[in-house]
Amino acid sequence: MTRFERNFLINSLMFLETILSVDKKLDDAIHHFTQDQYENPRYQINSRITNADDWSKEDKLKFTSAIAEAIALVSEKYENPTSETTEQIQSARNILLDDYVPLLTANTDPENRLKSVRENSSQIRKELIAKLKDEVPYKSQFENPYVLFPFVAATVAVAATAASVLFGNKP
Repeated sequence: MTRFERNFLINSLMFLETILSVDKKLDDAIHHFTQDQYENPRYQINSRITNADDWSKEDKLKFTSAIAEAIALVSEKYENPTSETTEQIQSARNILLDDYVPLLTANTDPENRLKSVRENSSQIRKELIAKLKDEVPYKSQFENPYVLFPFVAATVAVAATAASVLFGNKP
């Protein structure tokens, strides 16, 4: 998985968790996604939801709308994408739908599917962030041998200015 794809997934999962947590955002996502055609089964990604037959139509609609809205929100962040960026977005989207939707919807509580999905998402997102941190190790500014140079240069400049003011103004 590329760094771009990992970032795309992390951001998509953050949006997904937010959408599933805020009723107004979820209602808006459903409206945007279905265009008020709630009963149309095409608006439920049954083939990717783990044990989709056990889910209510309402929960499938909410989850499908939320994931579609999350993908749209992350994709919009890339204004005027190049063809390469468009391909990267499509690749990340496919990974999310093909690999992560089954993980997000696995082992969910039948009494509260969406809460379980949020919990799964949070856990998966933490794992992705940890992998991203491993890819891009944190470097302390104190590992830089020149870290004190700006401070020292500023101190010398202030001292020189002070000296010229003090000694230059004496008659």
